[in-house]
Amino acid sequence: MRTMFVRMNKAEYVFRPQQLFKRLMSGSKQQEEICKLPWGHDLKVKVQDNIGKAVLNLGVYDLVVSETLARIAKLAPKDSILVDAGANIGHMSSILNFFSPITNKIFSYEPHPLVFKQLSENINYWSSKNKSIAINKALSESKGQCDFYIPSGFDGNQGLGFIASKTNEHLLSTSQVLAKVDMTTLDEEYAGKIIHLIKIDTEGSELLVLKGGQKLMDQKKIHNIVFEDHELYPTPLMTFLENNGFTLFALQRGLFGPKIAPASENIKETWEPNSFLATLYPNEISSVMKRKGWIVLS
Repeated sequence: MRTMFVRMNKAEYVFRPQQLFKRLMSGSKQQEEICKLPWGHDLKVKVQDNIGKAVLNLGVYDLVVSETLARIAKLAPKDSILVDAGANIGHMSSILNFFSPITNKIFSYEPHPLVFKQLSENINYWSSKNKSIAINKALSESKGQCDFYIPSGFDGNQGLGFIASKTNEHLLSTSQVLAKVDMTTLDEEYAGKIIHLIKIDTEGSELLVLKGGQKLMDQKKIHNIVFEDHELYPTPLMTFLENNGFTLFALQRGLFGPKIAPASENIKETWEPNSFLATLYPNEISSVMKRKGWIVLS
């Protein structure tokens, strides 16, 4: 009984009770299903994939990160650039697309060839699809090609593919190389331009992505970064960001909205990686993040 209450007490069900009814009535035997996200975009998901299960059951994937991206995207100035590194099938890219001003451009990087195909298909469902550009490359610290690895469990979670780094090297012995993929860097792609927001979920190579944007960071042209980290503060990634002038916040979940706290105060509560926000504008972003409610559930 308590377990059922906890499930029903999720913000996704409290603010969108129809989602609970949909979950109770669900029983799709299809391998794929086109879902309507709360903000109106269609997203084709694999029913047995991590993102697919979350969208089918809860309506959104990773509510706290989704809300954070939506709030910061709404702050983007006219003609801004937003980047999704490790875009997977496009759930987070959809948020960047929908909630940012119409004149913005969203660049979504996904190196896995088949997942990239799904990403491109999903973008084409959106009425504002011209804002989004899908790129079949990995962002890293250098240009060229590299091996793309598939670990065990990939069939149930398409977000687990990775390029090798010190953070994920322990997975190499139990993973197989899928293919050679193209790499590029933030400095190469966006020289001299301002990036309002980057979301990075690259399974351990987040630091490589940011090292590839060192020139941009030196020029203070990358303003906000949302990223995962499997360890507690201070990690090499967090230290790198702080050394480049960013203020770090841990993203936490509440019933009536997201919560933020200094990254140094974060406590690891589950086996899943925690999410963080790095910003050059801590006062503005802190104020926006402390507002009550969930705009992605409206």
